[in-house]
Amino acid sequence: MVDITTLSNPFPGLRSYEYEDHSLFFGRESHILELRKKLLDARFLALIGSSGSGKSSLIKAGLIPSLENARQVREDWKVIVFRPGGNPVKSLVNALKVNLRKEDNDWENRDIEKTAQLLLSDPKAIFNLLSVIRDRKILLVIDQFEEIFRFEFSTNTSKDKLQSPAFINLLLTLINQRELPIHVVITMRSDYLDHCTEFKGLTEVINRGYYLLPKMNQDEIRKVIVNPVETYGATIEPELVTTLLQKLSENPDFLPILQHVLMRMWDRWKLTQAPTTPISLVEYQAIGEMEQSITQHAEEIFTQRLDEKRRIAAEKLFKTLIVLGPSDTSSLHPTSLREIEKISGVPDYLLVDVVLVFRENGVSFLTPRPGIKIDADSIIDVAVEKVLTLWDRSRIWIEEELESAKLYKQLSYSAFLYQDGRTGLWVNPELQVGLKWMKESEPTIEWAQRYDPFFERAINFLDYSKKQYEQEVQYKEDRQRRELRKARTFATVLGVSSLVSLLFLIVAMVLRTQAEQSEKTALDKESLALTERKRAEDQTKEAIAQKKIAEQQGIIAEQQKILTEEQKTIAVREQEKAVNESIAAKAARKLAEEQKIEADNARRIAVQSQKETEVQKEFAVSAQKESDRQKVNAQRAQKEAESSRNDALRQRSKAIARFIAIQSNQMPAGDELSALLALRAYDFNIKNGGEKDNPEVYVALSKAAGANATLQGHNDIVRVVAEPAKPGSALFASAGDDGVLNLWNYTAASGRPVPLKNPKQTFRSIRSILFTPDNNAVFVGTSNGQIVRWDNLTPGSLPTKTLIAHDGMVINMLIRNQGGKLVLISTSSTGQIRLWDVSDKKLEVLKNVSLNTDLSCVEPSPDGKYLFLATGKEQILRIETADITKKPFSYDFGRINGRIATMAFTPDESQLFLGSSSGTLYSVKVRSGEPVIATLTGIRGTHTSGITGIAFNPDGSRIATSGFDSKIKIWNVEEDLSKQQPVVLSDFNSWVMDLRFTQDGKKLLASGADKTVRIWDINSASLFNEVAKKVARDLTEEEWDKYIGKDIPYEKLSRSVR
Repeated sequence: MVDITTLSNPFPGLRSYEYEDHSLFFGRESHILELRKKLLDARFLALIGSSGSGKSSLIKAGLIPSLENARQVREDWKVIVFRPGGNPVKSLVNALKVNLRKEDNDWENRDIEKTAQLLLSDPKAIFNLLSVIRDRKILLVIDQFEEIFRFEFSTNTSKDKLQSPAFINLLLTLINQRELPIHVVITMRSDYLDHCTEFKGLTEVINRGYYLLPKMNQDEIRKVIVNPVETYGATIEPELVTTLLQKLSENPDFLPILQHVLMRMWDRWKLTQAPTTPISLVEYQAIGEMEQSITQHAEEIFTQRLDEKRRIAAEKLFKTLIVLGPSDTSSLHPTSLREIEKISGVPDYLLVDVVLVFRENGVSFLTPRPGIKIDADSIIDVAVEKVLTLWDRSRIWIEEELESAKLYKQLSYSAFLYQDGRTGLWVNPELQVGLKWMKESEPTIEWAQRYDPFFERAINFLDYSKKQYEQEVQYKEDRQRRELRKARTFATVLGVSSLVSLLFLIVAMVLRTQAEQSEKTALDKESLALTERKRAEDQTKEAIAQKKIAEQQGIIAEQQKILTEEQKTIAVREQEKAVNESIAAKAARKLAEEQKIEADNARRIAVQSQKETEVQKEFAVSAQKESDRQKVNAQRAQKEAESSRNDALRQRSKAIARFIAIQSNQMPAGDELSALLALRAYDFNIKNGGEKDNPEVYVALSKAAGANATLQGHNDIVRVVAEPAKPGSALFASAGDDGVLNLWNYTAASGRPVPLKNPKQTFRSIRSILFTPDNNAVFVGTSNGQIVRWDNLTPGSLPTKTLIAHDGMVINMLIRNQGGKLVLISTSSTGQIRLWDVSDKKLEVLKNVSLNTDLSCVEPSPDGKYLFLATGKEQILRIETADITKKPFSYDFGRINGRIATMAFTPDESQLFLGSSSGTLYSVKVRSGEPVIATLTGIRGTHTSGITGIAFNPDGSRIATSGFDSKIKIWNVEEDLSKQQPVVLSDFNSWVMDLRFTQDGKKLLASGADKTVRIWDINSASLFNEVAKKVARDLTEEEWDKYIGKDIPYEKLSRSVR
């Protein structure tokens, strides 16, 4: 019987099947027969198909073995297989040398370059080279013929670009001759078929041996999936086969990665399952299913196999392989290593490291394949183009590269138009976008020449646009300041004018009052004059009467004549006087009227002046308000600019902190410079508002402090660690498969443990530990269902009680006070729950409940009122601890990938976190003690394999998870976990089984399958202080310039407590 554990993987993954894999190649049997017939009839075969359709595999693992088996004699055929690459003639000569050196010893010393030049100048010279093969047919296979067209763009010289026509001429010479028994096969992607029309004679030859590769039907794909598994003596569940077939029928784009999915499932199955267990949906889900298998695999490589420098190199390498094609779509562009180095600006050794990782067997994302030496002329390509779109991170890179290329083309075209006088300089928002692109992308001239050769013109145009914009901004600021001064001056003038107008108003009012007084005086005089005139007229009448009387009494009046004449004279005088007074009165009245008119005019002028003053006052107020508003805007803009500048400086400083932290971490442990850089990284990060526990900074400080401890007191897997319930103790316990319970003090991590005795190995594997509330006793639960109690915690103490409590492993224990009695609730993996009286050193059963279902994990609510039990079937049961006999309440979580392996509540019971067997961490909100299933959120890629533990620090601000991927990850709960870069602890050499925060929240305890218990100081501030105590000196100015930068002012390190 075949030992499956010793066999390799029957599926090649992303690489093509090779000749050696032909016994595992299934599903194309009918197509192989058709290909063989067409090749033998026409002596030429052109196999055409889409990218990733299996053309290369069909030839190498199908057609070639078929030809040899049909002849029954292996020597009947001499098979020469090669890929044309960027230099097809040279590739042909290299293939001939590898295959003909045994037939002709001269090939060992033959110069490759000279032979290639000979074939270029005389194509018929190929016959002499092949004539050494006697009595055999020659099969020349040119795999991936489209490289002639694709790689042509990667060459720099016209001499290299002339090789394609020369090689095709050589190929046509071989195909059309009949002197030698040569059969030629080419494989080519269908989207490059139209390129063949550019070469005379090639289209006619292809039409003669054309074979378009059909799509595989369901039965053929089933063979591809099932037959290799059965060949290796394993089995696969029909349900999984049906699922794969359904996925491929729904989305044929997945066909190119089917082999990759099958390869990953086999590796996972072989690692985690027994040989007799069939490959099932468990393995399918664990590798991310069809949709996420590429992403999950690529992320494992990217995050675990590459350091920060090589991750950046990988990003730039993949971006270099993408160009902006017609219609603004992406196009894969094979590129030589030399060109990638120039375009990306990344050193070649980093690029080579990335290629080596991504081309390994079992990976095969990039070519050339393993075993082929990589030098500067090596063409780097993606093995299956579909990988680029199925890897989530790569899709983002593609979008960024396309946007960058589009922006550069737009910039270059604008520069051309500006040079031609047909457009202006760039302004915002285009200018800001362009400057941001220039800063972030850092384009090289080699990159730019892919799209437009006038790189300097474009960059000068952008720089000039920036300078003109800055000058314009400066001009506007100066003009604003001038207008502000002008507004202030205008407001001052208006104020003075207002005062003058007010003075005129006062003068006008005084004049009006005087005019009114003069008018009143004139009117009084006029009235007096009229009175006197009337009196004079009465006197005149009297005189006339007297004259008549005198005339009648002439004689009598003769004596009074003189008196009468005198009176008449007096009357006339008085009349004249009255008339004169009347005239004077009229003149005074006229004067008064004129003065009144003048007063009215003065009043009207004063009112008009007042109105103008008020208008001017309003304008002044408005101008002042506008001035104030402009001043406020200017101050706000200045504050925003200052804020943006400060923010940019903070971001840069935080980036510098991460950079020097990475540099520190790459230096040897104990190195003084490494410690100084770690201190500086923390200082830069904290001063500029960085995360208190930034991952890179923490790792650097932790390494420099050397504060982590590894405790060795077990001989087998350490399954569990636990702390006492009573605060203030530094005691904790560890136990595992060796059946030993060790007590430790984490403040004296270098000391030896206090082992509690296991007499005669009564029990083996311990799976749970629980201290009593007073810390005076400890219980353990074992894998064979036992509960053991110790009441004496001194070295060598024997158990107080040992009994068989369950029919399965004891996975959880909880102590509560019920009715003044101390009770213990124990739960087994078989779904059995028991209530025990543990008061007065007893261990007596009170109640027994069976749920009739297996349990994967148990978690009590923070208040101890409930037990939450995961069935492993996306279901959680809730049991009341006050009465375990009550019917449990069920929650169905139907969207969890894999089974629920572990869970934990936040200390405030606001969220429940679930860890799955697939490595995904889920969170669900809790309201009034009830998980709200609708709020279930998954954080994909938390771990690359199953999660084994979840723990929170006492205040609930940080969460730590452990997994079978040998890692511990720590997040900040107050922020979105999916957007964080966690602190990753990779100290364990195998699986991490359990973890706990200490009660003060400053340390993390964990146990692992490497038989150790480890302790980390996870407080960056205390690590900083610890490192600061060890290092007395500071960075020199030379070290500062080298590791931090000359443009950052040198400053002394503050060693105060942070």
